[in-house]
Amino acid sequence: MISRFDLATAVEIAARHLAPDDVDACAERLRLAAVPALLQWCPALENPWRVAAVLCWCDMMGAGRLERSGLRLAVNARNWLGAAREIRRRVLSRGRIDPDLFEARAVLAEMMAGGGPAQKCKAPGGAGA
Repeated sequence: MISRFDLATAVEIAARHLAPDDVDACAERLRLAAVPALLQWCPALENPWRVAAVLCWCDMMGAGRLERSGLRLAVNARNWLGAAREIRRRVLSRGRIDPDLFEARAVLAEMMAGGGPAQKCKAPGGAGA
């Protein structure tokens, strides 16, 4: 079970990742919607960076989807690479890979797999890919 201090740290990390311009409003939204779902369905999480990755996923996909997701199963089994794979799954927008969505999910997957801060990733088809 994650401590209150680590949970507050994770909410701050997730809010800075999701909305760098409006961290306070994003953190409040996460506290109201995503944190209760996370505490109920993913009690195995202890690392604040992995908690932040799941909170960001909940904000993007909807907290209710965590209950029936493969991400929840992978996290509770402590299969961090499987959880990173589940985060990366949905990167399509109108049948094509959305570069912004790809980059955001790649950063979250790296946070989940490594349990620490992520480096920026390049989108496919972009310069340097």
